[in-house]
Amino acid sequence: MTISPPANVRDTKNIPFSVLAYGVDTLNLALDITWNSEGEFFRKLTEYRCDADEQEEEVSCVITGPDGQADWVCALPNYGDRGYQWILTAKDYHLKIGNWMEPKSRPSVMVEIRSETLWTHGVDAAVQRILKLLENVGAKIETVKLSRLDLCVDLLMTASDWHSGLMDCFNTRAQKIDPHTSNRKLTGFSIGAGVMSARLYDKWREIIDRSQKFWMFDIWGMIPAEDEKVIRTEFQLRREQLKELQISEYEQLEASLPNIWSYCSKRWLKVVDDPNKHPARQKLLPWWEVVQNGFPGAQNAFPLVRGKSISHEQDALINQIQGFVAALTGLLRQGDLIGKDETLDTRSHMRMVIDLVCNKQWTDEKFTKKVKLNQVKRIRYGQKFEEASRVLNELGLSLEQLHSRESPHHD
Repeated sequence: MTISPPANVRDTKNIPFSVLAYGVDTLNLALDITWNSEGEFFRKLTEYRCDADEQEEEVSCVITGPDGQADWVCALPNYGDRGYQWILTAKDYHLKIGNWMEPKSRPSVMVEIRSETLWTHGVDAAVQRILKLLENVGAKIETVKLSRLDLCVDLLMTASDWHSGLMDCFNTRAQKIDPHTSNRKLTGFSIGAGVMSARLYDKWREIIDRSQKFWMFDIWGMIPAEDEKVIRTEFQLRREQLKELQISEYEQLEASLPNIWSYCSKRWLKVVDDPNKHPARQKLLPWWEVVQNGFPGAQNAFPLVRGKSISHEQDALINQIQGFVAALTGLLRQGDLIGKDETLDTRSHMRMVIDLVCNKQWTDEKFTKKVKLNQVKRIRYGQKFEEASRVLNELGLSLEQLHSRESPHHD
């Protein structure tokens, strides 16, 4: 049994350029808050911060969720940031909280919603989750303003249409255009800086080489062939640019998304046959027309992303462990296998490595603490993960089977 492509993934058969996915990839919010006069939440944060100061490292922190919703488990380091007293961070959100009870000139809380969370739950569900968590610990939220917005479209295109000559095809209001290469092969372009910028890059290669966000393959519903590329066009708009477009409050965002994308891809940046021609004579490259029309509206949610992400992280960590064990074994045995026909017993050498680690003052208490902190960094919503598992069960699949369906690497 196979999984059908997500709702906003288009059929690529016989189509030279096809939008595989579109959405909000990063969203930063600035919150003005009046806090409960009792100040219980601030006292709790102060206690966590004192623990972090004493231990000189981050500590785990639990923010109580509203009725029927899971608590938020995060990490709190022993430092603030640019006037914000407390930082709370996990894989889904990153918060900076100011130590003042009522709104003032700067936002009370800065919220960064991470990419995986937005793709997993959808934009509004991700936003409402963090707002409800804050309200549950005493926040009266006065305003929710947009601070940063990253919009993207992932386009399947032929490899021959992706080349360094595109450097001469950008018609843009930006002053700065930088190409990027790896091993003399084009990986992408950066356009503009500051309040407005764009990136066009080989998303497939970026996932393989850097981000390891293999769950995007499930959102695309396919893996590109050797003669294909998945190129991400991504625009980043800071608050100043959003205000210029008369979009300031979060509540304006959903209805404005198509218009924002239209401004970005039709006015701020175009990819044309010759930008030196008179504008009336310029012709859009065919694939850019598809990009322009590739953001129809609100972003869908993909609950299966969580399970896929966990599976790939597990594999990556196992590969790292295998590498470390092999390296340490090779160091300890000092080349005694060279020239010999000997097969090592994996389990006995694993035990040897474990004994060495434990003998280096790696106590049960330290191990437990490290595991807790790691769980904080990788925590997922229990309800959402259970939902993903339920959907897989209905399809007759397990997470392991889903992971083994396809390899992210070409043969």
